[in-house]
Amino acid sequence: KKAAIDELTSAIEAGDIARIRKAIDAIASVGPVARSAITELTAATRHDDPVVRWHAARAIGLVGEGVAEVVPTLVGLLRDPDGIVVSQAAHAIELVRGDDRDAAIAPDAAAAYAAATEPLIESTLHADPRVRRAAILALRAISTPDTLLPLVSRHLADADPSVVLPALHTLAEMGADSLPFLLKALAQPGSRYWATVALAEMGPDAAPAVPQLIELARDAEIDERLQAIYALAGIGEAATEAGPVLAEALDGNEPLVRLAAAHAIGRIKAGGCEEALARADADANPLLAEIAAWARARLHPDDKAFVATALTRLEAGLAADDPALRAASVTGLSDLAPSLDDAGRKGVATALVGVLGDPDDAVSLRAGAALVQLGGAAIDAIKGTLSNEALRPRSLEVLAAIGPPAAAALPELEAALADPEPVIRGEAAFALGSLGVAAEPLVPKLKALLDDEEPAEVRFTAAYALGRIGPPALPAFERLVGLTKSADDLMATVAVWAALKIKPGDSSLFADAVPLLERALASERELARLEAAVSLGEMGAAATEAVPELEFVAANDPVESVRDAAAHALASIRGR
Repeated sequence: KKAAIDELTSAIEAGDIARIRKAIDAIASVGPVARSAITELTAATRHDDPVVRWHAARAIGLVGEGVAEVVPTLVGLLRDPDGIVVSQAAHAIELVRGDDRDAAIAPDAAAAYAAATEPLIESTLHADPRVRRAAILALRAISTPDTLLPLVSRHLADADPSVVLPALHTLAEMGADSLPFLLKALAQPGSRYWATVALAEMGPDAAPAVPQLIELARDAEIDERLQAIYALAGIGEAATEAGPVLAEALDGNEPLVRLAAAHAIGRIKAGGCEEALARADADANPLLAEIAAWARARLHPDDKAFVATALTRLEAGLAADDPALRAASVTGLSDLAPSLDDAGRKGVATALVGVLGDPDDAVSLRAGAALVQLGGAAIDAIKGTLSNEALRPRSLEVLAAIGPPAAAALPELEAALADPEPVIRGEAAFALGSLGVAAEPLVPKLKALLDDEEPAEVRFTAAYALGRIGPPALPAFERLVGLTKSADDLMATVAVWAALKIKPGDSSLFADAVPLLERALASERELARLEAAVSLGEMGAAATEAVPELEFVAANDPVESVRDAAAHALASIRGR
């Protein structure tokens, strides 16, 4: 311990950031027995370099037990301009409190945790989703729902909606972790609206809230009724007991509530609503009639008449003047497609490509997502759009998202690699990457796109595609290795990742790869973080230096698949 502390002191005096970080991580690795280093770690949280600050905060959290006196220091870091520092500070507060949980909390420690509550609540409104997640988990560790509710309600009421909605989105993403708090919030008039907004995003995980949501859907202010109905729809078939309340709402006089109720009935497949749906099916409001027809087809997927009527109305709705009706039509067609035969799904795809270039972004994006859901059934329809210059970029994005079934479009993708527009060449290369080994015949052409004359974005996507192809892309290996020395950090990162995918066991690449992939873990791009975590895990113990970054991602990344990949990488590095 003394040697590690001495090394930290020496490294700080020398101003060597890499040495400081390694010394801090060495202290952190021994956990609670490093209690004697708290003074030095606390001093390191005030360092000018954010990497030093967050490693120091992490180390304090890992020391944990008996260091509640430094909680005020961690609270101060919640105002740090660097999001990773703030996240690590919040996580450290959670860890320190967790280690204290089984022991009697001294009055000064209790006061420190109480003083951390308001700053952590403020952090739940932070722009960085990693901060929001870490703050919510810390609050769960240091307080109770009953204590937090009035404080959180006040902050949400005072905040701008553009700040509140991301916070509610984070609560929804956390699922079961945030559900007890949200159930409490539903019971309070001042907090139940924002609780229903979060529950509406949570989906089936919100099923325990069904009884309370039914009561709100029956008798609450209109905004709360709407959000409660949206939440019931998100829960799906686990909310079938809401049928009578939804049928009553569908027969009511509030236009927005009626639309929401019709949608919820179809989503839930709620019984006992047929008469109300039949009346809505004949309503003068074309959007309500369309949703009701869709709901009847959802409830009776084997009734060919209901399904045919719904499809006809939904396809007609794609040409409506109202973008809300067009968007609803796209969603309805996507929902019904799984119950259709192959010819029916291809017919839906043909209809959807007609709005892929819709002037309303919401409609266009929904159409793209619906085509992705159709998978192989959409390929022929999408291939037909590649000759349309305006649709070509979006069509290539859809093919990339579909993945291996898009191999049926290999000739079209090959042609797009030679397009005069760099953006098209890049999109085509990315789509080929999604095919994996099926794109092997185009390795020479992808390798040619690594040429220095190509724009950076084209080179990045070509390298990515070669990595996704894997060992069959061996002819491009040496060129990729050369690019690992690029002055462009992103180019070097993608190149070393791709080279490791082509030759996974080539340890000569590890020294360059680890720091590059560590930095990629902080990328704004979800795919970059995911692939970096996977590659670090594949290196095993050679990637030990990346453990702090992987721990951070495993705990705080806003995307579950990225958190899982980081956790798997940690297990691999530690030999578990």
